[in-house]
Amino acid sequence: SGSYFPEGPHTPHPCPIGTYLNTTRASNRDQCVACDPGSFCHRRGQIEVSGPCSEGYYCSSGANRSRPTDGVCPVGHFCPEGSGLPSPCRNGTYMNHTKAGECYLCPEGFFCVNRI
Repeated sequence: SGSYFPEGPHTPHPCPIGTYLNTTRASNRDQCVACDPGSFCHRRGQIEVSGPCSEGYYCSSGANRSRPTDGVCPVGHFCPEGSGLPSPCRNGTYMNHTKAGECYLCPEGFFCVNRI
């Protein structure tokens, strides 16, 4: 597991960073599985994901770190731990900065409507 064997059982090739392989007898790199959305795979030759994406970030398929630079949670959204995509703030809440794990409640006397 974690490797494929294109030249026979004695020459393992570890699956690349951002992938894993939890089966045996794989014969080519295409059998390595991209890391699941919401998770990351930071080493070669993994048999399972490394862990969930960090709060304030989202990890698309094939992520190789818990806080990917292309997965910063944007303004108007929240990203709890294990997010595969950013979620827009719900009506009655807002977020005015990046890297949020949850949205703020709308202050009394204000009206917060999601326009996304």
